Amino acid sequence: MLAAGCGAGSQKFPVVVAHPSVRSTGIPSVKGREATLQPPSWVVFNTPGSRSCVWWPARLTTLDSRSIRIDMRVHGPVARCSTGGAELFPIAVKVDPSPVDFRHPLTVRLAFTVRLPSGKVNAWERTAVAPGLG
Repeated sequence: MLAAGCGAGSQKFPVVVAHPSVRSTGIPSVKGREATLQPPSWVVFNTPGSRSCVWWPARLTTLDSRSIRIDMRVHGPVARCSTGGAELFPIAVKVDPSPVDFRHPLTVRLAFTVRLPSGKVNAWERTAVAPGLG
């Protein structure tokens, strides 16, 4: 059996969680494109958006004991998204602690994909490294 937060042991990767738990209020802010870990097993980062259109985690994939990928999608109808007033909002995403070693830095890959009303698909990624918890 694997102790929580102590590494992957014999864990099989990838580990996929559709629609991970997300907190969007009371989250400590992070600087720009950085990520941080918050005990016991949350990763905190900024998500872009505007009042009418916010990017939200659709799937979390644990790639190995020190890296995750979070697939981000527009929360709500894309047609409602405005082009102005973009901001960054801090959110926290729950990470299953059993396959992840939170004592070491965690690489967080954010993958953004949106299908526009025209049918065109835009996709891009950004990577941050959250310092370990000890």
